[in-house]
Amino acid sequence: MFVSLYLDTINGKIKGYNETVNQFDIAAEVNDLSVFGEAKKKGKDLYFENGKIVEKDAYSDEKAAVGERLGKELSRLKEERREILSSAVCGAGKSRDIYEEADKVYDKILRVEKQLKDLRLERKRQAQSRLMREISETDYKYYCSICLIIRDENEYLQEWLEWHISQGIEHFYIYDHGSKQSVKEFLKTLDKSVSDKVTVTDFGGRHNLAQYEAYNDCLRRFQKESRWIGFIDSDEFVNVKGGKSMRELLKDYEAYAGVFARWVVYNANGLKEKTDAPCRERFTSVYKGIESRDMGKIFVQSALISYMMIHNGYTKAELEVVDEHKRPLSDGGLFVENATTDFICINHYYTKSYEEWVEKISRGSCDPFYSRKYDEFFDYNPDMEYCREEIFPVQEYEVSKK
Repeated sequence: MFVSLYLDTINGKIKGYNETVNQFDIAAEVNDLSVFGEAKKKGKDLYFENGKIVEKDAYSDEKAAVGERLGKELSRLKEERREILSSAVCGAGKSRDIYEEADKVYDKILRVEKQLKDLRLERKRQAQSRLMREISETDYKYYCSICLIIRDENEYLQEWLEWHISQGIEHFYIYDHGSKQSVKEFLKTLDKSVSDKVTVTDFGGRHNLAQYEAYNDCLRRFQKESRWIGFIDSDEFVNVKGGKSMRELLKDYEAYAGVFARWVVYNANGLKEKTDAPCRERFTSVYKGIESRDMGKIFVQSALISYMMIHNGYTKAELEVVDEHKRPLSDGGLFVENATTDFICINHYYTKSYEEWVEKISRGSCDPFYSRKYDEFFDYNPDMEYCREEIFPVQEYEVSKK
């Protein structure tokens, strides 16, 4: 089963859990909930590291232990002050003396709050320095790669791979989500200069949170192999501007956990049926509506992310994911207000042709929290109402499971 976790955002210590998981939670798989109680009985703490729950001696982070003690002291002082002020309201004793006593306790509260703030900043700086040092000491095989989960989309894969190679992507981690023709078999039809750049993981079968599981499996397995990993889909094409390669662009963001690239969404270009022409040639009309305008995907330094969502991730040691102008995003955030496309964007061929939209829906979704609806096509393509049929499909999760 999956549970959502509440973490110390600096060291990853698990402070609590919830049995209900939504699309914005850090989700972890457990065999049963007794793991939390058993750790407490043994005097152990649980931490979330590289997508796994691990057990450690209690208070192995000395400064975190100090912080917990200060936190308890802060709670005690606040309660003491509330009781003092309550007695004043009730008229017990001389109110002037009572308020003076409350002020003294308040001074103590301010001192403890400052201690906690200073301690937290020190912990954060130390944790961030340690992570950056580990990155500098790691001998990466690749500088920048892409992770992709895919099912029955081999017809688009050659164009997608060749385009991203032209953008400077060095390697691809493809999770085959139960394709009828396996990705491994399809790659045999491509030139070795392309196929040799791909690592395929068989990801068929049932999954509770398929896309989340694939992304976080990629983080765990390959964070020592590729410094940067982008998490995008087969209908998304990264576009680095100004003649730079992806490596050249990412060099400027090495002080951050990740960089966000905004979507530029394309519609069907009036096409009802698909052809063999490349996506980038068939679809040149940019959707002008406001939906998805400030959304996008991210490239991350894989060692600096504790958990990947679909559009963003939760960072280690409170490092920041930023947009192209180095404005920070919130952890797991989907949107960037007034997002720009000056240096990089992601061309998102969301609907493709009408025929391809219907096929996309029938393939199913790999995200249980999101399913496309048939009618969406006409929101993006109002000029194609003539295509509308008396069908009302809603995309299912993991349809045609293996």
